[in-house]
Amino acid sequence: MERIELTPEQSRVYADSDNDFIEVCATDGAVVGRILSAKMKATVTECKRRSQTPGPRYSTDQVQHLLRTLDQRWADEGPFGPERTQEIVDEVRRMRAEQGSSPSIGRNKRKTISSRGG
Repeated sequence: MERIELTPEQSRVYADSDNDFIEVCATDGAVVGRILSAKMKATVTECKRRSQTPGPRYSTDQVQHLLRTLDQRWADEGPFGPERTQEIVDEVRRMRAEQGSSPSIGRNKRKTISSRGG
C-alpha cells in the first residue's frame, strides 16, 4: 500500500474540520478522493460501538411515528413536561406491543437506532 504523509498544516485541517468529509485534491485542483474527517470517524466508531450493545432497536418508521404522535399531542394539549412525554411514549409502546410490532433486536441494523446512549 502506498502512503501519503500530511504536512502539519494538513494534519491540523484534518483534525479541526467540522465537515463530515474532507476532499483530497491533486496539485491541479482535481479531486482525487474524499476521506472521513476525524470528527466523523469518531462518530462512526461510536455508532458501531452502540450497535453492539444489548437492548431494543427502533426502526426509522417507529421513531418517526413516535415523534409525530408527540407533535400532535403537543398541538392538541399544549406544552407538557417530561412526565407527560413519558406517559405518551409508554402509551405508544403499549399500542405497538398490542399490534405485535415490537422493536427489532439486531435486525435491519442500517435503519435502526439504539435506545441506549452508552
